[in-house]
Amino acid sequence: MERTFVQDLKVASTITEVYLVKAKYIRQKKTGETFLTFLLGDRTGEITGNLWEDFAQADRLIQPGDFVRVKALVNSFQGQIQLNILRIQRLEPGEVNSVEFFPSTSKDVRQMIDYLRGISNSMDNSHLRDLLSSFWEDEAFLNAFARSPAAKGLHHVFLGGLLEHTTSVVEICEAILPHYQGIHRDLLLTGAILHDVGKIYELSFEGGVPDYTDRGRLLGHIVIGSQMVKGRIQSLSDFPPSLELQLLHILISHHGEYIWGSPKRPKTIEALIIHHVEDLDAKVIGFQQFMSQSKDLNRPRWTSYHKIFERYLYLGEEEGVSSGGDKSGS
Repeated sequence: MERTFVQDLKVASTITEVYLVKAKYIRQKKTGETFLTFLLGDRTGEITGNLWEDFAQADRLIQPGDFVRVKALVNSFQGQIQLNILRIQRLEPGEVNSVEFFPSTSKDVRQMIDYLRGISNSMDNSHLRDLLSSFWEDEAFLNAFARSPAAKGLHHVFLGGLLEHTTSVVEICEAILPHYQGIHRDLLLTGAILHDVGKIYELSFEGGVPDYTDRGRLLGHIVIGSQMVKGRIQSLSDFPPSLELQLLHILISHHGEYIWGSPKRPKTIEALIIHHVEDLDAKVIGFQQFMSQSKDLNRPRWTSYHKIFERYLYLGEEEGVSSGGDKSGS
């Protein structure tokens, strides 16, 4: 049977469908009574589902990362679609097609890797070329890099998200190069490729639920990535100390400001460019993801409130709706 994806749910319908449990919470009504809330999802999005009564068994048996079959009424609350769960049953992983539940990049993984390899091989600086080759020749690294999400909640929150984000940052940096003078091309593009490598250890995607690892919580991807690059450099012969300092500076300053978790602010042209480019890519994709999933049913030209961006996002006029301009043609 054709499944009903989250993005296809319609208010006032009744559905029986399988979803992935991404989180669960016990919450309290204004009356003091408690109820169980699930965050459910598939590869098209997420939706909240509430189980109002007799939830003790479901709370005991169902955990984040489990697959569940739910029968529910689709309703609207404060402009957002929700599920009123009538019945919920835990399934075994072998009973479902996991491809339908784990969001992943829509771009060609092999093409993105080949593009990054090509950029690496095109470099005139042999030290940076050898450094990047040491990463590409490491199969374990390459598999993790191609699979990892780029973030937990803001942008590229899907399998292959890190690879997609990195490729985009490199493409934008490559496009910027002819516009400015005095930029160290190989250093800029190496920094663009490596700026987020620490995320392969900072984040996990177990059960399709992105979360921070212990290493990620204790160190963060900036420290982890700097350690990874430093370790690779130490395995190479005669890597110039000044080049190492400039590359590591790009990694530790790419968040731009202290308030955004950056140990240092950019102090080179290459570091400045990578900070702004990677920030731009993250925020554009963050906007696009939220706009595609969080339409306010009461105000169809707007999304619901984005807590991280601290604003509503404008979706524009619906397709085919006049913008209100002069219809006379004069």
